[in-house]
Amino acid sequence: MRSNQMTPIMALLLVFIAFSFFEATRGTPAVNGVRYGDKFFCFHGFKQCHGGIEQCIEPSRECDGVEDCIDGSDEGTRCAFFDCPSVERYDCPSGASFCMNVSDGNGYWRYPYQDPYKYYLCDGINDCADGSDEDPGFCGTYDCAANVSHRVVESRIGWSRPPPPRRMPCPGAGSTNSSRCVLESNLCDGVAHCPGASDESDNLCKQRGCARSKQGNAHFQCPSGRCLDRNLLCDGNPDCPDASDEGSWCATAECPDPDGRVKCPGGDNQTCIFKGNFCDDVPHCPNGTDEVGCDTYPCYFGRCPSGICASQPKARCDGIKDCRDGSDEDPEFCRTRCSACKDGRQCTAESTWCDGVQDCEDGSDEDPAFCASQEACPESPFFRLVKCPGQARTCIYSAFICNGIEDCLDGSDENATFCASAEAGRIMEASSRIRCSSDWTEVISGSYCDGNEDCADGSDENASFCQSYTCLPHKVKCYGTWCVDGGRCDGRRDCPDGSDEAGCGNLFTVSLAAPSSSP
Repeated sequence: MRSNQMTPIMALLLVFIAFSFFEATRGTPAVNGVRYGDKFFCFHGFKQCHGGIEQCIEPSRECDGVEDCIDGSDEGTRCAFFDCPSVERYDCPSGASFCMNVSDGNGYWRYPYQDPYKYYLCDGINDCADGSDEDPGFCGTYDCAANVSHRVVESRIGWSRPPPPRRMPCPGAGSTNSSRCVLESNLCDGVAHCPGASDESDNLCKQRGCARSKQGNAHFQCPSGRCLDRNLLCDGNPDCPDASDEGSWCATAECPDPDGRVKCPGGDNQTCIFKGNFCDDVPHCPNGTDEVGCDTYPCYFGRCPSGICASQPKARCDGIKDCRDGSDEDPEFCRTRCSACKDGRQCTAESTWCDGVQDCEDGSDEDPAFCASQEACPESPFFRLVKCPGQARTCIYSAFICNGIEDCLDGSDENATFCASAEAGRIMEASSRIRCSSDWTEVISGSYCDGNEDCADGSDENASFCQSYTCLPHKVKCYGTWCVDGGRCDGRRDCPDGSDEAGCGNLFTVSLAAPSSSP
């Protein structure tokens, strides 16, 4: 008789199979780089893992207490000697081997002030892996307005910075509140920043009034003292304790933000909704009147492939669902719309192909074989793109060639031999940068043979040089010595004597006599 009981060997076998399946199916870390031949290069904005594996991470993720490299080389004992300020990050207060996280989800500083170190302390957000910036023992006695000794970070967060606002302890009694700091400008702004929402309590806000904003009167104060965003008025949902933000008075009131919010059609005329909420396949008005007559409704953000209105500004096939039903990212739709990405599911501008930044989720826009096979860079509507001269055949703006900053993945745009070549000189000249014979290594702003001496030694306008010089494609040579914007036999008289149109069969009467003196 066969036993139905599982033997120890069978159990171990099942565990092994399950573990193997988990290992094979769990998400793998992003590589964030490409291999050209025998060398691996990181995409722009990434650096290779310290252990030398073929994986790249954002510099801000190094020594933050979380292992992002699969070999863990971005963390560990080496971080004890890591210079956090050199990568625009503060040291954690504990002095441990961690750098403070100072950025928001978009890579911008959360506090865009001059040397804002103290604003990251005791703000309720753990910016250090060990939590030392929010340590209760420290924050319980910390003066929110006081500076704390630290190594200064020279941040590049914009030319103009707003003046630093005043900080104060969260209002209300209790150890939790006294150990949390809040910006004074955040008190009674309709958003809770303190434990228990003590910064938004009715009693506090009744005494202080609602926070002021640059947009003017952006808040509504309930009779109880509570402060609300004005856009919550007449939206059909009572937010004041006595529901005074809604009611019959809304029938004769104009909607807040009349450019973006309008009254619901039909009914009691009391409810305001955002224009982008009409005909998005989700009822927002009483009795769903915002979803009636949608066949002819002019959608605020345009119409989705499925026919409903987009609920926010949309970019089809960019990997982000802007339509509530996801039809703007439907694979069948995207495959017929473009073929920028290899899987056909995502569109990208041709000018972003092979630029060292991965735009396609499948990485096909930066695939080394694809980029190497392209004889020329895609056309850009604003700047001329040129191929990198080295092994990594990506594209950069011509103005970036030999400008002292490595823009190619392999740094070949700043190679000394290349920058001294005639090819580099021609590319630089197209972006109005030239070299003078007195110092061939220096690049200045100017043009060759345009009638204006840009070089101190006048070599850019030397007569013998200009007579043998070939003008750039968008220019034509006049009097055999200098170049002007135009073209030979293009029907326009670009040279003063009209010689650029001589012999072209047009109606111009030209004099071919050379000028009596040099221009």
